[in-house]
Amino acid sequence: MDAVLNLPVLKQHMLSGMSGALKNQFGCIHNPNKMHLDKCDPYIAEVNALPAIRQKQRLIVMDALRPVLDNGPSYQPGMAEVANTLLFAVESGGNGCGGIGAAGGPAQQARPTRHLRKSI
Repeated sequence: MDAVLNLPVLKQHMLSGMSGALKNQFGCIHNPNKMHLDKCDPYIAEVNALPAIRQKQRLIVMDALRPVLDNGPSYQPGMAEVANTLLFAVESGGNGCGGIGAAGGPAQQARPTRHLRKSI
């Protein structure tokens, strides 16, 4: 494998506070259910420090078109708002973020709940 492309969806998460690019990497490991204790701390950091992820992640494209703002992470009718936004980050092979950007509608259209605000 030459590179990891991370394609998370922005959503509130009942156990971790929010689900985004870091939490999305739980999909790369066996049995992540055990890593949801203590709001996923320190597990999110540990998973993202794995060489197979840290050294190979190159691009993050976060879908914030319609983020789930409450009762997540699964979609619940009435718990998402239209934000029409994609968030981008380019990694430089484990040496830190090479650049970030956003495209789409104004971010202020989305009104994060207190759960998301605590996490950000």
